[in-house]
Amino acid sequence: MELILKDIQEKLKNEMYKNEEMVRSSIVVRILDSLGWDIWNPSEVYYEYPVKKFPQNLKKDENGRVDIALFISNRSDRTPEVFIETKAIDKLKGNYADYEEQLQRYNYYDKSAISVLTDGVIWKFYLPSAYGTFSQRLFNEINLKEDDISFITSVLKQVLFKENFRKTAVQAGLDMLEELKIISEIAPVKHEAELMAIKLKKFTKYELASQLLEDKYSTDTIKKYWDGKNRFEVEQIDEPLAKNEEMVTKSVDLKNFDPRGKKPNKVFIIDQWYEINSWRKLYIKVCEEIIKRFPDTTLNNYLSDDNRWSKNTDVIRLDNGKFLNVNWNSVNCVKYSIRFLENHGLEINKHFKIKEDI
Repeated sequence: MELILKDIQEKLKNEMYKNEEMVRSSIVVRILDSLGWDIWNPSEVYYEYPVKKFPQNLKKDENGRVDIALFISNRSDRTPEVFIETKAIDKLKGNYADYEEQLQRYNYYDKSAISVLTDGVIWKFYLPSAYGTFSQRLFNEINLKEDDISFITSVLKQVLFKENFRKTAVQAGLDMLEELKIISEIAPVKHEAELMAIKLKKFTKYELASQLLEDKYSTDTIKKYWDGKNRFEVEQIDEPLAKNEEMVTKSVDLKNFDPRGKKPNKVFIIDQWYEINSWRKLYIKVCEEIIKRFPDTTLNNYLSDDNRWSKNTDVIRLDNGKFLNVNWNSVNCVKYSIRFLENHGLEINKHFKIKEDI
């Protein structure tokens, strides 16, 4: 498999893959073949698979057909093992939220064990059965251009090797999600633990981090994941920001901020930074994070169990099955984000910060 990946890397370097079809047939299918899938068996590798009960009303320009669906052909259970949605080269660079939302809708009813979003270079792996919003089910990512071949091979074999389906592959995804969770929870206390270790000397930084986390994780666990990186999040670093970033953060008074003619770059929501490049996506992310912490919220009645708004109102269906009114311009996206956060006891400028493009 490593020889195949090296050959693909070389072709990527020489820009030989010109469109989405080349990505699908010359990269994705080639890799699937090396992972044991019978690419010539349509009952195993199903192209343009029509998912069941696709919510077409939420996105009119989609036909409800996932690019590739994988099945175990000798099983009577025709539940899809893998959904793979392919895009042209570099389509996932920077902004992939719309494609992620598309993959989420494919899993609305006809859920796969593992779902993959790829442009041939970047491969994002999701566990549709996991808890949280769909974006929070992202458990690993590889980059065929930049990552080490051994790392790429390891991830692909754990997650997409045919013989691992479905129990072993799903467990691998769960383990990777748990690792990300531990890394994310350790990150905020690392700096404080290091400072305390210098002063106290009696305890290691790992022991102190364990205490700061109220012994949620053992010292050995914290030591194991101390240098781990969550490659899907924008890191919140305790060191001073670069001058231009610091200036933008300080200059945005959210109570009087006018987003018209501007564009967000990074957004801090409650306890984490996100890369978000539109005001509507910012508003949706704020709503998702509030719902995650306050499951019974109605968001001032802008969240509903059924789509009670008129056909002319922009509405999306969230991963919890509820409908959210998103019929806002940029000003109202920011205004209602602030209102919802404050209504749930959160502080603006502490739990909500915006860095705009400058």
